[in-house]
Amino acid sequence: MRFRVLGPLEIETDDGPIAITGQRPRALLTALLLQPRKLVSTDRLVDALWDEDLPDSPANALQQVVTRLRARLGRWASVVRTEPGGYLLAAPDGAIDADEFELSYRRARTLMDADPGQAARVLDRALALWRGPTYGEFGNGFAHVGAVRLEELRMAALEDRVELLLRAGAATEAVAQARDLVAAEPHRERRTALLMRALHADGRVADALDAYRHLRRVMAEELGLDPSAGLRELEARILSDDLPGPPQPEHRTAAISPPPGPDLPRRPGAMVGRE
Repeated sequence: MRFRVLGPLEIETDDGPIAITGQRPRALLTALLLQPRKLVSTDRLVDALWDEDLPDSPANALQQVVTRLRARLGRWASVVRTEPGGYLLAAPDGAIDADEFELSYRRARTLMDADPGQAARVLDRALALWRGPTYGEFGNGFAHVGAVRLEELRMAALEDRVELLLRAGAATEAVAQARDLVAAEPHRERRTALLMRALHADGRVADALDAYRHLRRVMAEELGLDPSAGLRELEARILSDDLPGPPQPEHRTAAISPPPGPDLPRRPGAMVGRE
């Protein structure tokens, strides 16, 4: 049995997919998937399913939704367990794609220095798990905090992918991917830093400086902020030609192929005002 939450909610079994119909059974399963293998209190589940529009008897209404969800799960109904004070999803280890993504991402991080090529392959497999906004229709509701946390990890994984290209000496490919990332999220400073480094490594110093000036202008006009000290230092190092060049061909790691699929739209987060 496998649960997929990196996109619309899906369940796969040896017998084929299971369709969980109805908003409240889907919301219940999603709420349990936010804390798999842990007790989720009745109060928390009621808040997730009804928010402020509470039924007359919340505990009984929740039990009815649990019964409907178990009916849809069929012979796997026992994964939804009743516990004192709430319910628990007894999902086996490795059965949730979000868990697999996190484990793969952290493994790739440990490989970045020792084996960039293998790290890139692990990242590719992790990123390929994504099918859309996390937790589907509930990602902007009660599952928002969990969705934003996973989205931040995905953003970091995409950026690490460009870093690996730079370490492999694949400057041209790094430029292309960094440009896509900056276009999708122009205020994220690490992306501009990666683009600047990639352009510099590709021998395009003027373009690298233009990338910095573009971010500085966007931040000033839209946020009333200046780039961070780290980014200003990077600009100064490019101006003084104080950045190391790309690895020599004999020291490059094995070629790193482009990542699978396009970048996904980022789930909206909180805005930060001038103050």
